[in-house]
Amino acid sequence: MKKKALLDKFEKQYEAEVREYLVLTGDCLKNGVWDEEEFEVRADYLAYVDTATDALHLGDGYLVEPVKKERATAADAAVDSKLFKAGTIYRLRARKFIAESLLESRKDVPLECYKKSYFNRLYPTEVLEEGTACGVLEEVRTQHIQPVEPREPVVVINDEELGELVLDPELEFFRGKAHWLGNEVGVILHVDVNRRASWTKARQAMKKLLAEQERWDATIREFAAAEMTALANDWAEQGDEEGNVSEADFVRRITIEGFSMTSDGCFTAYFEDDDMFCGHTIQVEGSFREGLIEAKL
Repeated sequence: MKKKALLDKFEKQYEAEVREYLVLTGDCLKNGVWDEEEFEVRADYLAYVDTATDALHLGDGYLVEPVKKERATAADAAVDSKLFKAGTIYRLRARKFIAESLLESRKDVPLECYKKSYFNRLYPTEVLEEGTACGVLEEVRTQHIQPVEPREPVVVINDEELGELVLDPELEFFRGKAHWLGNEVGVILHVDVNRRASWTKARQAMKKLLAEQERWDATIREFAAAEMTALANDWAEQGDEEGNVSEADFVRRITIEGFSMTSDGCFTAYFEDDDMFCGHTIQVEGSFREGLIEAKL
């Protein structure tokens, strides 16, 4: 296709009317194919003002220029084009994109499949001024470039047995994983963030539980069954099912999900209920000092 025909095809996507706008550019430059021989070069914008009405348009979009393929793919594609500097307000004349033009050129793709920014395109025909003063756009720019509040550094402990433990400073616990009878389970270690000694004690307590996991697994399951089998049968009967769950069934059906542990050796084991309680998590609480204390939902 000849150059003029390609340009005509491109320009048919835009309104014939040329209007004056104040446009605040965004951060980056993008190349987009619109024909196998021609490219669109796009400069992001954050907002613009229609100078005829003083109406502010908030929302991202593109300033678009058609360029030859070889120029668009070159490293210095923007040097000799009408492309723009990032974060700058320009006064320019431009034509707006006609959304309906896609119905003819891309009938196989519904309009709702395109991002909103695709329709917010302006085709500049003349740049009148760079660095134009505009209060509302300057406010948009200030909000866009406000510095991000510095984050607290992430605290990670790499433990030989517990693997990677990541601290949540707000909730005051380390989160990690452990192996329990061949299965990977979640681990929460509750600590005093300001007392490093509590970090060590919580890890040591969890390792103590893991060291005797076969005994503890059987003990915790049997305790949960003794405390909750009758309740499981009540739930079954209330759900119009026959309540015939035995303690042996209960022990077999529940599946370990994970543990929480404190620096004082108090722990909670969490189990999936196999729908005996409509998906509620079974919790068994205990400590090394007092043994198992309570089983509950």
